[in-house]
Amino acid sequence: MRTFLLFLSIVFAHQSFAQVPAAMPPDADAFYKNAMPIINPQLKNVIIKSASILKNQQVNGDSLIKALHSNLSLKGMSDENIVAISTLIMVQASKDADEDLKKMVLSMKGRNETEKVSNTKGTDKKESSQEINDRKQLMLQMIMNRKSKMAEEISLVIKEIYGNRENIINNLK
Repeated sequence: MRTFLLFLSIVFAHQSFAQVPAAMPPDADAFYKNAMPIINPQLKNVIIKSASILKNQQVNGDSLIKALHSNLSLKGMSDENIVAISTLIMVQASKDADEDLKKMVLSMKGRNETEKVSNTKGTDKKESSQEINDRKQLMLQMIMNRKSKMAEEISLVIKEIYGNRENIINNLK
C-alpha cells in the first residue's frame, strides 16, 4: 500500500510540474483576429509595443488595465475599450511567446542534430551542451508557465466585454 501511495504522489507531482499551458480562450482569439486587421493603426502600434514590453514578464490583467488608463495616447477611451485593448495586448503577448517557443524548440532540435552528426567525444563539449539544453528547457518551461497564466488572465478579462465586442471593434477603428 505504501508503494502504491508513493507511486501516486510521484505521478501527481510529475503531472503538476509538466503541466500543459492552458489554451487561449477561443473567444479571445476570435476577438483578436476580428479586431487587429481593422483597428486604428496607432492603436495597433500601442498594442504591439505594449505586448513586446510584457515579454518575459508575468501579466496581471488588472495591473495592465490600470497602466492603460494612465497611457496618454488612450486618454478619453471608455473603460470597456481599455479592457478590450488589454485583451488584445495579452493575446498579442501570448502569440509572441508562441513564436519564442517555436524558435527555441527549433534551435534545440538543430543543436541536437548537429551534435549527433559531429559525434564529438570531448566531455567538456557534452557538459556544455547539456548545460545549454538544461537552460533552454528551463526557459521553455518558464514561457509555458507564463502562457498558461496569461490564458487565465485573458479568460477573466474577456468576460468583461462579452456582449459588446463588435461595438468595441467599431469604436477602435
